[in-house]
Amino acid sequence: MPVITRLVRTRGLYPRARIYLDEGYAFSLELEAAACLKKEQYLSDDEIKSLKRASEGERALAVALRALVRRPYSRWEMEQKLTHKQFTAEIAADTVGKLAARGLLDDVDFARFWRENRDAFRPRSRAFVGFELRRKGVTVEDIKAVTADMDDETSALQAGEKKAKSLGQADHLTFCRRLGDYLRRRGYNYEVIQVTVDKLWQARV
Repeated sequence: MPVITRLVRTRGLYPRARIYLDEGYAFSLELEAAACLKKEQYLSDDEIKSLKRASEGERALAVALRALVRRPYSRWEMEQKLTHKQFTAEIAADTVGKLAARGLLDDVDFARFWRENRDAFRPRSRAFVGFELRRKGVTVEDIKAVTADMDDETSALQAGEKKAKSLGQADHLTFCRRLGDYLRRRGYNYEVIQVTVDKLWQARV
């Protein structure tokens, strides 16, 4: 059975513990996972596997928490991020579950953040916002709960006002075509586009 001959704390922003077994470097652990270890301690194969898994779980949690400082994530989005960082599907799913249990991952809160961000900076239709959220793994039920009160005419007018200012002295046909295309790409239907274009053209004349 291998014995721990050295425990070395690494330097840097995210220090880890380097574990040496029988005088040779064996693996690294998160500091919390290594806290119970000491020199001359024997480790079975099962104990080594358990330590490595616990360390990977702690590392995945640290990666997820750093990501959440920057912005909210959906559960699916976080799981994909951790998988992309080379964590196993099991570790990723377990980490997402822990974050959700702590209230740090909530798809309704994420959907609300996404909708409010769109409303404030890049208005989209209700259907388009729903499409974006589905791509983030949010359920249809949660999407409906967050987008039910969205008013496409209001948001189309908000989006169209910004675009209309950039059209300068465009003639009526050019104004209608370019503004209509702009709103169509943001998911608004024909009726909403027509109403919005007419209102914004009348505001110019």
